[in-house]
Amino acid sequence: TDDRDLVGSLDDARGHQFAGHIQRAAHGAHAAAAPTLGGRLTGYIKELQAAGLVWNKNILVYECNDTLEQGRLGLRAILERNPKTTAILTMSDVLAFGVLEEAKAKNLRVPQDLSVVGFDDVPEAARVGLTSVSQPHLEKGRLAGEMLIRRLQGETVNSPPPFQTKLVVRGSSKLKKRKS
Repeated sequence: TDDRDLVGSLDDARGHQFAGHIQRAAHGAHAAAAPTLGGRLTGYIKELQAAGLVWNKNILVYECNDTLEQGRLGLRAILERNPKTTAILTMSDVLAFGVLEEAKAKNLRVPQDLSVVGFDDVPEAARVGLTSVSQPHLEKGRLAGEMLIRRLQGETVNSPPPFQTKLVVRGSSKLKKRKS
């Protein structure tokens, strides 16, 4: 058995939420910057398939570390492969901040030319107007601390059910297709 405890969010549902938002925006060329091919990307793929899109032909994935610089490099790599990309879905806000910086350096207007969606909804996301999927950070940390204390006291601790999340739509995404 696995003796690790997990305090997490519904990553699969979060991927579903942000993919649905971009799909409703009618973007033609999507890409994803992903530090992991876990539940978040799984939810994204499910939503695209539900919309009738074929994953392998329509979506570019840039696997990377979760850093600002990797977000910048990811956008460069994605645009080299498909310059008509209109939406970038990142698996973290940190990656999204790098994408936003690189978009600005390339004179791409967000959201007019490129929609960007992040994950985690860190405080900086609100300041820069990043659309992001929010999760209850404080509650997750509190519960993780409580679980650790109980475990150190010799108690058996089970992982709780995942926390619910929500998409927070801000100015970095739009519901209109980019003109060619």
